[in-house]
Amino acid sequence: MSGSSAASAPPPLPSADAALSRYAAVVHAVGVRLEPDDTLSIAAPFGLADLFGMVLRSNPAIANGPAYAAKTERMRTAWPELTVIPWAGTAEAPVKCTEDTAAVSTGLSPAPSPLSTSR
Repeated sequence: MSGSSAASAPPPLPSADAALSRYAAVVHAVGVRLEPDDTLSIAAPFGLADLFGMVLRSNPAIANGPAYAAKTERMRTAWPELTVIPWAGTAEAPVKCTEDTAAVSTGLSPAPSPLSTSR
């Protein structure tokens, strides 16, 4: 067992902003930092549309369906107006938890948010 986990461990990430791209749900991949001059810097590698649209969508770069399924159940309870996009590759249709939510976002933002500090 010695060294087996170290050999399979991913390399360290260069920054906290880089870690955001590894969140199970893209809506969670938002970071806000208070700068020394009291301004805020926002890092949002997938954009902010899902956050403001109340859409929960899996991160296609992460292969963790069970964790995403657990998140969806917890979040549906907390936010009944949430729209949940099923894990990629499943036959499930998007689920709107209430009738009066905004339209389902059609996809990930094509580029980082203009507010993103990620380079």
